[in-house]
Amino acid sequence: MRAVKSFDVVSRDEVLRFVGSMGNRLLLCRVSGREAFLAANGKIVREYIDPGEVLKDVEVFELDKFEFLDYLEMESPRVAGETDRQRPRPKRVEFAPVLEAPNDLYLRIEEALKKAVLNVYKRFGVAVETAKVKASLTYGVTGRDILILRGSLKAYGTEEIGKNELAGMLSRVISQETGFEVRVILTEMEFIRVPSKPILRVEASGPSIRGGRVVEIPVGSKGRFFGRRIRKERIEAEVEKLLRESGVSELALKLKEGNPTGTNERAIEGMVLERVSSLKEIEVRWVRVIPDGNGLRLAIGAARRSRSRSENDIAKELASLIKSLEGEGRAKGIPFSVSSAFMILEDDIY
Repeated sequence: MRAVKSFDVVSRDEVLRFVGSMGNRLLLCRVSGREAFLAANGKIVREYIDPGEVLKDVEVFELDKFEFLDYLEMESPRVAGETDRQRPRPKRVEFAPVLEAPNDLYLRIEEALKKAVLNVYKRFGVAVETAKVKASLTYGVTGRDILILRGSLKAYGTEEIGKNELAGMLSRVISQETGFEVRVILTEMEFIRVPSKPILRVEASGPSIRGGRVVEIPVGSKGRFFGRRIRKERIEAEVEKLLRESGVSELALKLKEGNPTGTNERAIEGMVLERVSSLKEIEVRWVRVIPDGNGLRLAIGAARRSRSRSENDIAKELASLIKSLEGEGRAKGIPFSVSSAFMILEDDIY
């Protein structure tokens, strides 16, 4: 979102003329701090309020395509007893964690975090949309391992909830799921109060992790090719085409039918599972693809069934298979890049 124009006092007609002069830009207009209308291709496509004929404290912002689609599907209903409308709110929220954690704990913490967010939703009616968390393991004075989760989150709810209360609930559930003593420290919390809670979607749980020794796979592809970025560029191009050729309702419908958020993780997991299962030295039990900022993180659960090769040799062959799969994915129209990978040996012949 980028501010392009502001007016202290201006007529509605003058604002509409300015919007029309901006060509095919995607614009949001705020009047006295409240979202007033949304415009595309020089025309008003969505009105949130009737601002009247004389407008005060007007701000016009240029949106990117994803911000525009968010505002297109948001609503700003009036809360009983309040004179101002709430800011636009989503009807649906999809939990999107960004987790930094040691490889041997990553999947356990990720699954525990999902269950904790669902518990918060059920108990408090709070829908957590984003969470950026860094996990570390330390030793307490009693000699027990303590799992520290430090980070920020954004959430929607009908009633205010304190940062400490929310952190305490998350700590209890994650502790139950991981078996560690857990301390969640929220350095920042953006809470948006809404008249009714949005529907929360949390991705289904992944494979059941039995635990085991972690072996790094030397993929070394950081910075070379980012699948999520390529996917986003293609989606932006498609959205731009739809904006030119479709009506607003048709645009919203087509966007709902697709998945504009990223790479097709399930398809990639199937490709990886099929290919790495050809290795005779290990029995592959599951494959998990995890989006991160540099591409994808790949986890492979396996059991070693042969002493014929060292785990380093197996890791190098897995790295070679992953590299070839990236090329195969591009050829199939499923571009992706693995930025880091590891294998969890749940059972070992040694």
